[in-house]
Amino acid sequence: MTLNINQNEYVTETGDIAGAVVVIRPQNQMPFPEDDGIIVSPGHATSIAVTQVNENNQLSSHRNYEALCTFK
Repeated sequence: MTLNINQNEYVTETGDIAGAVVVIRPQNQMPFPEDDGIIVSPGHATSIAVTQVNENNQLSSHRNYEALCTFK
């Protein structure tokens, strides 16, 4: 992927750095770039490795279901 940062169009009063913040999350999760983002600087090649982990914890799901069903 190639990003055009347009660094010459940055307003210096709002910040002194240029670049992009990359966040990779599942579709059903809200992104929080300030906490989970990776800052990518212009003029440098950046490599990011991504690994998908699928968790299938049936016991945890069962506990969550029990907690939802105990409301009166």
